[in-house]
Amino acid sequence: MRVARLGSISLHFIAAWCVAASAPPLFVQVAAGEITGVVNDQARTTVPGVTITVTNIDTNRQRVVTSSGDGVYAAPTLAPDNYRIDVQLSGFKPVRREGIRLSTGEKARIDFDLVVADVREQVTVTADAPILRARPPALGPSWSTSRSCNCR
Repeated sequence: MRVARLGSISLHFIAAWCVAASAPPLFVQVAAGEITGVVNDQARTTVPGVTITVTNIDTNRQRVVTSSGDGVYAAPTLAPDNYRIDVQLSGFKPVRREGIRLSTGEKARIDFDLVVADVREQVTVTADAPILRARPPALGPSWSTSRSCNCR
């Protein structure tokens, strides 16, 4: 009798395990979002090494990321809130995008097109005129009177 009862408990355990294993996986909603995208130049070529600053408007917390060799950037695990994105790279005009609302579990794709900055050069030369003579000028050659000239 005891063997039959253990067999019954084992059968219930195996049945419960089979039901749990065959159930579809549960998808848990992530309490964060992500902002990602691609940075291109005017010729639609991807731009690596771009600094992207993602700022939470309400908390003023910032996340700074850099675009990859393919021009792709990603700022994962952002709290659901309002954001601003600033994009900067030397030689290009800075770009700012505001009013980005990120929801729970959302993956927002925001691409940027950079424009070459105006090239302006300003040359400032500041120099003093060098001193050409440190002594007063003399009239004529400074010959000694004891010298004689054998001129023909």
